[in-house]
Amino acid sequence: MDTLAFLGYLTAQPSYSNQIAHIEHIPPGSANCAELDKPLLNSLEDCLRKNGLLPLYTHQAEAVNLTRQGRNVMVATSSASGKTLCYNIAVIQAMLEEPHQGLPGAAEFGHLVKHGIEIAQAHITFQVRV
Repeated sequence: MDTLAFLGYLTAQPSYSNQIAHIEHIPPGSANCAELDKPLLNSLEDCLRKNGLLPLYTHQAEAVNLTRQGRNVMVATSSASGKTLCYNIAVIQAMLEEPHQGLPGAAEFGHLVKHGIEIAQAHITFQVRV
């Protein structure tokens, strides 16, 4: 979508009455990346690297670090910024580290989008299949 054309369309509408208080063009910046406090298992790191998901952005590394400490995490970033990895990495790492007596593991995720803010909490559970 052409943002400037869309703004032009909005401001040309008969119902428009200066509702937009400020318009500013912010040029793209370079990505900021960070390392995790503790390394991932080699198999998980290799998989992430092979799929072009490393290095992690700063917000991803911070969220993974906090989740691995058992803290709840709320991520509010723009679309396609890698929010899903913020909690999936910690869950997959824990499932690989603690296979619970060789039984298949399952991860349970709560996911809510409210007013444009994504709220996610990861819980690790294990299912026993008889």
